Amino acid sequence: MVAEPKNVNGGSPTWGEAYAIINSYFDVINNAVVQYLSELGYLAGAVQATHTYDPKDMKSMWSHRSAAAIAGLGTYGANRMLITEKGSGGRFCSVLTSAILSKEQNQVETRCLYVKNGSCGLCFKICPVNALAPNSFNKFACQDECNKNQKLDKHGADTCGKCISVCPVAYIG
Repeated sequence: MVAEPKNVNGGSPTWGEAYAIINSYFDVINNAVVQYLSELGYLAGAVQATHTYDPKDMKSMWSHRSAAAIAGLGTYGANRMLITEKGSGGRFCSVLTSAILSKEQNQVETRCLYVKNGSCGLCFKICPVNALAPNSFNKFACQDECNKNQKLDKHGADTCGKCISVCPVAYIG
């Protein structure tokens, strides 16, 4: 599944299917966490898993990746994905709570080879719409490509995944 997006024109059918399946699991996971915290007496609520942005300006009311970065789970790579100890191929969901969480955080290692020492940049080269560049990201071009792919995806997933599919740290064993 990792290599498929780089080898197909448009969106990857496998990634579209995975996207659709994980979205349904986000709701299940979030509801279970909210219920657990509520039973312990804490306030809790889930944030919608996807499409929390305004398509006019591409600004979001909430970023699951930013929340994960603030929580110390990883750092951003050149492909704008959060790279955790398991790689950049993951996705995140969020639950907000009144529960007191640990404030202790270890220093998070930067794993993106381009950010670390400039030795990669494969994500820039493969982007079919040149949305990624070393110091910029055209989120409108990226979303337009995902929207184009969505029209062809049998699950209705707006995915591309090419930048992740060539990332040497997409999946860390």
